[in-house]
Amino acid sequence: MSILHRRTTQVIVYGANAKRRSTSRKVLFESLESRRVMATFQVINANDDGLGSLRAAIVNSNATIGKDTIEFAMVGGDQKIDLLTPLPFVTDPVVIDATTQPGYVDYPLVQLDGVAILANDISGLHIASGDSVVRGLSITNFGNGVFAENLGSNQFESNFIGLAPSGVATGNRVNGIMLLNSPNNRIGGSTASLRNVISGNGEFGIRVQNAASSSNRIQGNFIGVDNTGTSSRPNQLDGILVDGASATVIGTDGDEVGDSGEGNLIAGNAGRGIRLFGASDNAIAGNLIGVALSGTTALPNAMSGITIDGGSNSNRVGTDGDGRSDAQEKNTISGNRIGGIQLFDSNSNVIAGNYIGTSSDGLKLVRNRAYGLHLGNSNGNRIGTNADGVSDLLELNLISGNETNAIQIANSDFNFVAGNWLGLSSDGETPIENTHSGIWMFAGSSDNLIGTNDDGLRDEVERNVISGNRFQGVAIDGSQDGTSKTEKNIVAGNFIGTDKTGTKAVSNETGILITRGAISNTIGTQATSRPGSAAGNVISGNQF
Repeated sequence: MSILHRRTTQVIVYGANAKRRSTSRKVLFESLESRRVMATFQVINANDDGLGSLRAAIVNSNATIGKDTIEFAMVGGDQKIDLLTPLPFVTDPVVIDATTQPGYVDYPLVQLDGVAILANDISGLHIASGDSVVRGLSITNFGNGVFAENLGSNQFESNFIGLAPSGVATGNRVNGIMLLNSPNNRIGGSTASLRNVISGNGEFGIRVQNAASSSNRIQGNFIGVDNTGTSSRPNQLDGILVDGASATVIGTDGDEVGDSGEGNLIAGNAGRGIRLFGASDNAIAGNLIGVALSGTTALPNAMSGITIDGGSNSNRVGTDGDGRSDAQEKNTISGNRIGGIQLFDSNSNVIAGNYIGTSSDGLKLVRNRAYGLHLGNSNGNRIGTNADGVSDLLELNLISGNETNAIQIANSDFNFVAGNWLGLSSDGETPIENTHSGIWMFAGSSDNLIGTNDDGLRDEVERNVISGNRFQGVAIDGSQDGTSKTEKNIVAGNFIGTDKTGTKAVSNETGILITRGAISNTIGTQATSRPGSAAGNVISGNQF
């Protein structure tokens, strides 16, 4: 685009010798970028169709190129838009901002309801454009509350998805929010004003589907609970399912900007809190999973807090130990009706810096009703610190108070368990017992390292403190018929039966039990250990 200017020069002479005025004009062109004023469309009534309706606003926005805004200006505060037919897809970027409805403070006043639309494949809002915002709506009784596909970079914030403005569960029949082949979206944010409450839906609260749905952020939301964070409003399957996608951040991103507000509350769901299925390179950090907002009372997910399965590799649960916001990356995973964390058929994951089975301050029992952490056919995972000298103590997992074992390792090899406290509170001396063992290795697990690698580099921070458990500190278990040879595991450099200092008894029933055909396992130093080896365990204060 160009704009035309005329430059004018005048010469004027006065007196007897005056000549006539001469004027010359020169035409110049200045290049400018293309400009358009973005349009704003108002919703002024709750009608299904016609002038001033939400449907008309979306139609007009789709027809107007560029990122427009839809505002709400209905008389009377709380309003319910009962749709009789589906809204048009959003095909051009738009900000749908229901926080503009007069009287809005901190919860939606405008409810978009699809009870008259019975098909499960119909969504309240179907975002096909990308680069759009959905803000401040209650969306209920559709197939999916919000469906975003193909294009991404959308923001979903300040909504109730599955709850009426009153907080009553009137869930969508399938998912609260569905991302299909849609990358770089943000669901929620770092402040309470951006929080979505995503609860009461018929399947998943949030479903992130396929490899193309990469680099999404799910932050600061309440998922499976009411808007106070104290009562359950279950999604009927999992709170969050990440299926085949990568680089998802669930919780804080650890960038030192708003990190303390980015954790999600994921509790009260009828399935798992979070499931990663065939999904790699994702991060789960800074969340409360299975507890109420206070972090001190159980608000159970009906299955595990987190399940990682189906070949989900190289994910992180907890801190990355990079020296930035590591304390804020701690998950509290407690109160769940099965286990805290399950890994099946998944390798090279990191579980670090979490509290599993306790309150968020680590001082109170908030029991998972089975184990703290289960590894099944999962290899090469790190549980605890990498001892690299950066935030090593913040990488310890506190796994205490669970109904069975703190950690159980089944048919899994080459896992590294280092720097954890199993059976103690966060003060390192008060017992919060796991009601079975601290660590149970069985079903042919081999080549696992429990404690220090004895390389002379920060070996002391690799020490596990395994104390206060009802039965064994460590159990290495073959099988009754001898077919599963749990073998070649190493237990080195740990405190078993003492407090964190190694000087005060905090007893297990038994320090270490090797049973039922487990063979060739090493407890402490070996003939090949270096001089001054740190591989020796302190096994003291136990009952037997």
